[in-house]
Amino acid sequence: MPLDPTLSYHDLWWISNDPHGSCMASDIHGQRLFDSPGLDLVVVHFGSQAMAQAAPAVPLAQVFRWIGEHLAGLGRPVRELPVNPAAQ
Repeated sequence: MPLDPTLSYHDLWWISNDPHGSCMASDIHGQRLFDSPGLDLVVVHFGSQAMAQAAPAVPLAQVFRWIGEHLAGLGRPVRELPVNPAAQ
């Protein structure tokens, strides 16, 4: 599922291994729950169906983390968010 090489899987959670203690739960139908205690951030991503096998996976854990860092004033400018290959 994830393209982020820093993610690991444990007890039904994708663990980000980042300095913020972030983790993400992911459902087969596209729902995501991202929790980042260090950034004081919770993101709920709703979905209604699984993505097609041919569709490229979007690195949502990275995107959620970058949004949290931006909101916390830690980080990356919005222009550094990854380009969605499906939108091109």
